[in-house]
Amino acid sequence: MRDEPTHAPVHLSDREREVIVTYTLGTTVRDTARQHFITENTVRSHFRRVMRRYRDAGRPVTNKSQLLIQLIADGWVAPDQLK
Repeated sequence: MRDEPTHAPVHLSDREREVIVTYTLGTTVRDTARQHFITENTVRSHFRRVMRRYRDAGRPVTNKSQLLIQLIADGWVAPDQLK
């Protein structure tokens, strides 16, 4: 049996993690912005930046669902947050 290759988690700042986790767990850009007292453009900027980091790490994502899977794999989202 072959083990899956391990990878280092993609680095996220505390603020990026807060915003991206809220957004990927199912809220809209608007609701995420309101919850974190930022603009909708800032939410989109965080999203694009984090997606770029995953792409640069060789783990490309193209949407929120794929990003959520990677966030779970890296330990940024705990299973109890999925409820």
